Amino acid sequence: MIIKSYITSLLIFFFILFIGSCEDPNKDESIFDPNIKIISPINNSIVSDTVDFNFDIKDEDLIVRIDLYINNDSTGISDNSDPFSINWITKNYQNGNYSTFIKAYDSLGNSSNSDTIQLILDNFLIFNKTFGIPDNNEDGYSIIETSDQG
Repeated sequence: MIIKSYITSLLIFFFILFIGSCEDPNKDESIFDPNIKIISPINNSIVSDTVDFNFDIKDEDLIVRIDLYINNDSTGISDNSDPFSINWITKNYQNGNYSTFIKAYDSLGNSSNSDTIQLILDNFLIFNKTFGIPDNNEDGYSIIETSDQG
């Protein structure tokens, strides 16, 4: 009776040990260990117009997509091809402080975030004039003053 109880306890122990050591077969952590770092703009930069993000990416060949997040919300701005780049057109954003980060994805759907950086948006608008054909989706992003202040 004691031997039977001992063998049952031993079998239960090995069963729990076996189940506890099993991992998800669909998750291969060695496939993707993204390390994406925003190298420009730098933290607390004052930005305007179009902001070009540049990155330092470890294992860039494993990444299939990167997305831009502003204040923890997806902007819908992404890039699906190497070399990766993100351009944030700020014309529809109010001046102020914004937290930004980049989310990187691998082919299995794993993702990782860059460190969050703070940006200060300071767009200026001296005048507003409409040019072109209405409802034709034409955009202008900057203007240059002429020598006669025109």
